[in-house]
Amino acid sequence: MPGVAAAMVAMGCCGAGVPGNGRPGSGLPSRGSIRALVNAAAQSMIAHHVTGPRTGKGWAWPSAIQRPQVNTDRDVGAASVGMGFIAAYQTTGRGEYLRAAEQAANWLVSVAEPSRGGLRWPNSESAAGIDQTSYTSFDDGAMGITDFLYRVYALDHRQQYLRAAIAGLRWEEARAHGVDGHRCPVMCSWTWDQHPRDGSYTGMGMGISGIAYAFDLFAQRTGNPTFERYALGAARYIEHLINRRYNAVPEQPGQAGWDTGYLSGSAGDAFMFLSLYHHTGNRRWLGDATRLLGFVDVTGHITHRQESWPTEFDPHCCQRNDAIALGTEEGNAGIGWAMLNAYEVTGRAGYLAVAERAGNYMVTHLTRTHAGLACVEDIGQGNTTLFHTSLDNGAAGCGFFLHDLSVVTGNPRYQHAALQMVTWLRAVSRTDHRGTWWHDQFNSATGRWINPREMSWHWGQAGIIAFFARLTGWTTSMPVEEQSIVPLRPAHTHTR
Repeated sequence: MPGVAAAMVAMGCCGAGVPGNGRPGSGLPSRGSIRALVNAAAQSMIAHHVTGPRTGKGWAWPSAIQRPQVNTDRDVGAASVGMGFIAAYQTTGRGEYLRAAEQAANWLVSVAEPSRGGLRWPNSESAAGIDQTSYTSFDDGAMGITDFLYRVYALDHRQQYLRAAIAGLRWEEARAHGVDGHRCPVMCSWTWDQHPRDGSYTGMGMGISGIAYAFDLFAQRTGNPTFERYALGAARYIEHLINRRYNAVPEQPGQAGWDTGYLSGSAGDAFMFLSLYHHTGNRRWLGDATRLLGFVDVTGHITHRQESWPTEFDPHCCQRNDAIALGTEEGNAGIGWAMLNAYEVTGRAGYLAVAERAGNYMVTHLTRTHAGLACVEDIGQGNTTLFHTSLDNGAAGCGFFLHDLSVVTGNPRYQHAALQMVTWLRAVSRTDHRGTWWHDQFNSATGRWINPREMSWHWGQAGIIAFFARLTGWTTSMPVEEQSIVPLRPAHTHTR
């Protein structure tokens, strides 16, 4: 991509490197300077809040990407911004960040609507009115919101957040239905929302794997056997959908094509089965995870100790997508992180080898600027000129995975690249009367930055805070929207 670095410099995005890293002249950011970025970004998120729409309770944040909406959900809504405050609080210990997370939770509790014996959340509020679409998925709806509310409850022990979370799960139970002649919870499926025409999805982000994961997580948290029954019913359905020839799960039941990545593909589905196996000890789920990771493994392209994946595999051509994504949503960062989790849960060295090859490819294909390193969305074809700052397709997510890979392998190359991505993020930040903020993306073909002041976890500032927090001691590994199954630890500490 000739000219990309020059275009970025022309946009005034590439200042001098940040000195530090504890060593004079290293040219890399120090832990202290990154901690300062956490505080600056979190203070700015506080300054960007609006009073909770409709109810006047709590705080919310307008979306730049989904303007003019003010959303509730985990990838772009109040639950997502609240997760950024949790990361900032657990890193710095500053009570104002916990209070900000509580304000996000307060608005979510205030706009929840009774339905089917529980609570559901409308998708968004705007001047045009309430979007009454209520999603079942982790990224978009009840499961991600309930997880956020529980996390706030775990910090401050306020019962209203726990009650709302459990009520959200009751609504989710009521939305389930049996499939293929089986009643739920023997085998369970969900439509993405209350509109049947929108169909069902299978993955961690929009679909049933994410629902299974969340029910299992709440079963562990509460000891409630009903939650575990729904988790197992959802897992059985995903298992039922595994294609016997390719050992992969379609993004939507009955459709052609198999995604490789974390959000909607086999890497994410395998993560769900690994989590279930780790909790229950049932090797059936390990077998399913092994099959799906096998599909990811054979689909990868390996050259010179590097590995990359097509976004979607389809031997019959119609859904094939040969774009090589780098980010956590569809590409190397998400697949590599799933492989790190597989290694941590199973101790199988082959999974760590795949994660390292994913990291090697990523480091080789990062774009060097005068300030550091940036992460393009796609290689080869697709969005080859878009450079995101965010977790899902950008520098924060790519850097998060590379840092975690350095934690497990001890290889300083990955940490060095992650710190250079901090340098780039610092250089492209903006500051105004409300503090530090970022655009979502830079298009090197047009020379334009777009989507200013996006505050969300998936696409914006909350996720950038999470990356910075991880580099400065946050013990939670969460470059996606779920955290690692077990704490990531150096490979030499594993027992065989």
